[in-house]
Formats: sequence, structure tokens, C-alpha cells
Amino acid sequence: MEMARAPKLVMLLLTAIVGVLLLVSRVNSHPSSNQTVKMASLHLDDSYILYFQSSSSQDPSDATINTLKALTTDYVAIIEHSLDGKILHQYETLVYGLSFNLDYTDKVYKAIGSIEVPKDVVKTTDDRLYEYLKSFKAAELSSSGITMTLERDKTMTTQEDTAGV
Repeated sequence: MEMARAPKLVMLLLTAIVGVLLLVSRVNSHPSSNQTVKMASLHLDDSYILYFQSSSSQDPSDATINTLKALTTDYVAIIEHSLDGKILHQYETLVYGLSFNLDYTDKVYKAIGSIEVPKDVVKTTDDRLYEYLKSFKAAELSSSGITMTLERDKTMTTQEDTAGV
């Protein structure tokens, strides 16, 4: 009777050991929670910088500066009302423009006509967003010699930030 229990006990021990080994290997194969949060934030960060510059190489005149300020104000309203964007900051020093955050809502997809374009196709979506924003003031931009630029906002780190990682 004792002999019949031995194979069952050995099988039970082997199953437990294999289970523990699988559990340990899975825990070590996943990135740390800090890395996971950083990777997730890369995909969730849809912040842009939209700025305007005079195409002349000279210092801009007062009229040009007023036009740059007016464009910034107009685009704040466009982004907030047409795209439900959140304005993060307005710039009126070295460049004139704004930074904003977009959530990819139905309103944004309808505006840029990219329902069928996956969110991962960043370049295509950004190009369409640029064309959509430019369409509001294209005539004013070209007549006043002002260029509009749209870029994804980039996260900047310092050596102090990376020292703790």
C-alpha cells in the first residue's frame, strides 16, 4: 500500500516544482513596472507643438508680430472647439504658437478624415492633422509670408532624470 502512494507523491512534487519554475521565469521575463509605465506613456502622449514663423530673415515688424499673435489666438480656439484639444501652453517669445494635447476621439477622426488610419500610423495622421489645421488660415498664412509648423511634442530628459533610472 505504501508503494502505491510513492509514485503519486513524486508526480505531485514534480508538478509543484515545474509550476514554481514557470512562475519564476514569467516574473523575470516581464519588464519592471517603471519600464511598463514609461512604455505606456509613449503611446498615450499625443501632444503637439504648433508654431508660426515669419519667412523673412529680418526681425519681424510690429504688424507681423501682431499677425503671429492673432494666429496663435485663433488656433487656440480652433483646437479647443473643433478638436476638443487641451491647450498646454502658449508661446510668445522666441516663437509664436502653442502646445496642445489631443485625445483621438470621433471628433478628431471626423475632422482629419482618418477613421480607417490606425493610430500607429503616426506620420499619416500627423500629416492629415497639419493639413486640417492649415486649411483654416491657408490664405492668411501665404499672404503674410508666415510658415506654420506642426510637430509632436518630445519628452526631454536631463542627466539628473536618467541618473535615477
